[in-house]
Amino acid sequence: MSATGAVGRQRGGWFAPAVRYLAAALLLVAAAAKLFWPLPWDAPQDPLLSMPWVRVAVIQAEFWLGVWLASGVGLHHSSQVAAGFFLLLGWVALWKTLRGESSCGCFGPLQVPPAAMLALDWGIAGLLLLAARASREKTVADLIHVPKGGYEHVED
Repeated sequence: MSATGAVGRQRGGWFAPAVRYLAAALLLVAAAAKLFWPLPWDAPQDPLLSMPWVRVAVIQAEFWLGVWLASGVGLHHSSQVAAGFFLLLGWVALWKTLRGESSCGCFGPLQVPPAAMLALDWGIAGLLLLAARASREKTVADLIHVPKGGYEHVED
């Protein structure tokens, strides 16, 4: 094992992947809860999610962002985009808190106070920004092993 490989693992550690997987799990659970609830005979009580195009857009955004975070592709960029998304969700939760709503509708039938989701959304956003910073510090040399002498050029 090369010294640069060991340094790359020490920089990223467990923090950035743990935050990304936590955020991905929250997004995928929220998307699934909205997808399977309300049942056709239940009328959604959320004015935003009662519009079909908004509901579909939110479910798709949560699903695909969750998949992107869990995949580990584009660590820095996926963490930044997810942080922005969680900040946006936090603003929606703040709006619902100020309106006095009892549930944010984030997890379908599960009644979660918007103030709790505001704290969770903005907390996850902050952790994702820290994870993005940690993943940005990794260089190509940390990811690719180059022999000590470099590669030889062989002419035909």
